[in-house]
Amino acid sequence: MAKKTKKEKTSAEDKYRDVVKKYNYLGFLYNATHPGAYCASPPHQVYIELTNVCNLRCTHCPQSTMRRKPQYMDMKLFEKIIKELAPHKPFIDLYLQGESLLHPKIVDAVKICRKYGLLPRITTNATLLKKNLSKKLIDAGLDKIEFSMSGATKKGYEAIHRGAKYEDTLNNMLDFLELNAGAGFPVHARPVFVQEEKTINEKEKYIRLFSKLPLDDIHVSPLINMFGWNKELDLSPFKNKPREEWPICKCPWRQIGINADGSVRACIFDYDSRYLVGDENKESIVNLWNSEKMQKFRQTIIDRRYEEFDKPGLPLCTECSQIWPSNANPDTTQLPQDFCKEMDNFFKNEQHLFRARYAPLEEKKKKAEWLKKNRKEWLKEALAD
Repeated sequence: MAKKTKKEKTSAEDKYRDVVKKYNYLGFLYNATHPGAYCASPPHQVYIELTNVCNLRCTHCPQSTMRRKPQYMDMKLFEKIIKELAPHKPFIDLYLQGESLLHPKIVDAVKICRKYGLLPRITTNATLLKKNLSKKLIDAGLDKIEFSMSGATKKGYEAIHRGAKYEDTLNNMLDFLELNAGAGFPVHARPVFVQEEKTINEKEKYIRLFSKLPLDDIHVSPLINMFGWNKELDLSPFKNKPREEWPICKCPWRQIGINADGSVRACIFDYDSRYLVGDENKESIVNLWNSEKMQKFRQTIIDRRYEEFDKPGLPLCTECSQIWPSNANPDTTQLPQDFCKEMDNFFKNEQHLFRARYAPLEEKKKKAEWLKKNRKEWLKEALAD
């Protein structure tokens, strides 16, 4: 029997990973719409915090209030986590609270994910994304990158992303996009615009500008309350509803977060680790997914007994905007609501929840060629007030 070529092996691995992902996605759909303390399906997404250190102080982020000490994840611990998760093929997001590119082993982390057949994704403020690092990340097998960049003017951007220079960040992103195009677009790329009072007037310009670039998607994200941190969001109209009418957050049936020191948080938005369910240094993330503390957390949410883990002055679910659907925030952790509808979409091969949107390859090629010729003009337009 002839040996399979490297390309054939890769294709087979991709097909297997896709089958497992689809199977687990269906399990997630069922568990999310039929919530119980025990979750039979593995986590759909695992967020791994390579570091909680950040080089910026963005105004919509609670980084400056975080009480946890600065930490960087050890690569032996990281590989242990990835090895445990490998059979379940979850999405691997290499970020939580800090700037992942500050980790000196970020490229190694991407390689380790690929070694075990997982697809690594990052969100970055792009201030450290120099050409050399961009090339290494692409070559290592990065699957997806999100550029966290709000504001479509120098004044607007720098007012939010304190410590960053707009032109430098834009050039870093453009360099990455050109390198990605040269490699055949292996990395899914999209910018993220956080919609808030300070940015709303720049939203149209942002979409117009970034639509010209070889990106897969442009994501407009609602502002997240972060447990009372963002005062712009008024939750009182929701909170005045009877407690039994509060939605059941789907986060604990979908995602789990691992901090840089190996501690495991029940909620990925819990930036200060107010409710931990275990320690990856001593246990397995697969077991912690249904540990006694994790099941208690889920049951408490089902029963709306938030006071059991809300501490005085340190609220968790009661001050979180993510559970409340609205016109401004339709993509909440509430989703999905209807199992049968999502099953129907899935088997019709329609766009189902949480799947990345890829722009057509030919469209990206045309935009990449346009960028080569018009980079200076695009930057001039971007920097104009």
